[in-house]
This record gives sequence, C-alpha cells and structure tokens, in this order.
Amino acid sequence: MGTYSTGIVLINYFNDEEVISFIRKFLLPQTQKNIQIYVLNNGSRNGALKIFCLNEPDIQFEDPGKNLGYIGGFLHVFHKLEGRIPDLLVLSNTDIEIDSTLFESISALDLQEDEVMIGPSVISSRSGKQQNPFYENRISTQKLRMLNVAFSSYFLYALYQTLGILKAAVKGASTNPDSGNRHFIEKYYSELREAPFLFGEEIQFAEVAYRHNLKTVYCPSLKVKHHEHATTKLFKSSKNLTLLRDSIAFRLKKRLEEEA
Repeated sequence: MGTYSTGIVLINYFNDEEVISFIRKFLLPQTQKNIQIYVLNNGSRNGALKIFCLNEPDIQFEDPGKNLGYIGGFLHVFHKLEGRIPDLLVLSNTDIEIDSTLFESISALDLQEDEVMIGPSVISSRSGKQQNPFYENRISTQKLRMLNVAFSSYFLYALYQTLGILKAAVKGASTNPDSGNRHFIEKYYSELREAPFLFGEEIQFAEVAYRHNLKTVYCPSLKVKHHEHATTKLFKSSKNLTLLRDSIAFRLKKRLEEEA
C-alpha cells in the first residue's frame, strides 16, 4: 500500500539522558525518511530534554505540566497534532535497541484496512526470551478475576510473582514499540481515553480494536531488544501495585459490563 508517513512518540518520565541518547542513536539519522519525532515530557523538571529537543528542528516537544501516564501522554500528543497527524504513530520505549531500518520497515508494511495495530518481536536483553506477544488470544474473564485477587494485597502479589505465575499481562512499561493506525485512533479516540491511569496500556488499544472487529498484527520480522529499566522490574512498589490493581479492576469491570 506504498509508504506510510510515520510519527515516533516517546514518553519521558524522569529519564532525560536515556531519551536523548535514544534519539541521537536511533532516530535523528532517520528524519529524512518520512519519519517525524514527538517527545512528551511526563513530569521531568531538569530541563535537559527540553533544551535538546528545542534545538532539533525535526523534534516536536510537548510538556503538559503533569504526569499523564503512558497512554494518556500518547493520546495528548495525538490531540495536539490535529490536522498534521501521520498515517502511523509508533509509541516507543527508549530502553531498547533497534535496527537502523526498523521504523522505515514499519512505514513500508502492507496493511489491510482492518489491521490497525502492529506489534514487533521483542527480546529481553536479560533473559534472551521473547516478550511479545504477551498473549496470542484475548485475556479471559477468569484470568482477569484471578489477577484481580492476586493484586488485592502486597502479600498475595509477592506470592504470585514468586511462584512465577504472572505472564506479564499488565507489565509496567510494556514491550514497545507498538504502532497504531491514525484513522483507528481518530475514530475511537474517546474509547481509548476512557481508561484511567493504566499499566499494560497496549491492552486498552487491543480491547477497543476487538470491540469493533478490528485486528492487531504481530510482525516477527520487526525486531527489538528490550533492556527493561526500573519500571519493568519484577516486584513493583506499593504505589505501582495500586496502579496495577486499578488497571485490572477497570478491565474486569468493562468485561463484566460487556457480558451482562
């Protein structure tokens, strides 16, 4: 279907140096290939990233003045673009290594009309294991109920993790980059925004796509090495556990509403 215009969205959360390094190493060399760069600052206040971005004409910098979360930050950038939205938007982690042609390859994919999300192959640099997809099929209601119990207290959560049952269904900073079709985001923007501050944000996009009989596509030829910074550690803080619990409770509530 030809080459898509592509925008790369990076969300910074007190990680200026890593974001700057990622842009310099992987993105700036590609700005002549129909690729645009958008950076959202999610709370960092040391100013280094802002100064860097404002001195690079190929980067659009946004600072909402507060932490919007991952999906909230991504949708904030989308809203700000208005009539200048690329065909595909890639929400990318910065704790990854990628081939220099990755985003160019994404732009050249031959997508069908009902294929609205793309997920790459993601290999953990710690374990060497494949991290994507987390699930090949939709998470069952029974699984959501079980996760809801597992995240109800820190003791049960720690036990659950120690037993090795968790399969990363609601991982903190997930295995991006994930790509979304502009028309899908435009049409279902209000549904994508209906979720609270979530972990496992890509599940929200997948649920909205499922609701409208649209498809997510796994592309193993698109390869990413994931280094997993602090937000992806095995045991979350009490604060992050609360967000995990709220995320699961929200998804279980929506599922039970659908099944009623």
